[in-house]
Amino acid sequence: LAMAADSFPFRTTSTTLELHFFSMYAPGIVGTGWLVGKKGPHWASALGFLLFAACAAFLSTAETLAHFMAGMCLCGVAWNLCFTAGTVLLTACYDATEAVRVQGINDLVIFGVAGAGSLGSGYVYSWLGWRNLVFCVSCLMALAAMFVGLSLVAAKRKRE
Repeated sequence: LAMAADSFPFRTTSTTLELHFFSMYAPGIVGTGWLVGKKGPHWASALGFLLFAACAAFLSTAETLAHFMAGMCLCGVAWNLCFTAGTVLLTACYDATEAVRVQGINDLVIFGVAGAGSLGSGYVYSWLGWRNLVFCVSCLMALAAMFVGLSLVAAKRKRE
């Protein structure tokens, strides 16, 4: 919506979205699992949240094609890291027989919330504008990062 409001052609907007979706799933094929296994899910989540912060910085500072493309690609990679790390953290809480079912329920909830967020973001954009939408999403990411940080503290205490 923001790109259309800035008079970018539909094809350019579509290409930006294609790059965003590619960035969401391609890292999973080439190394997110390895990274989570090597560095741990908390580390991967932290990297994801840092990329979300970079995404917000790109998307809030200017509305050029480069900013939209870089921001949306960073958003996709950040989502991939956080989703994969979150799945690993969640399934580690359950035994093998329960983990598969819990992961399925988790995926359903996540994609339901993502769909509602996509629909709701259009409303927030039309009501508050682009930069305020980015700010609102940044606040939600900061809250999520806080929960991941608290889970790291709890995991360290459990090991001690």
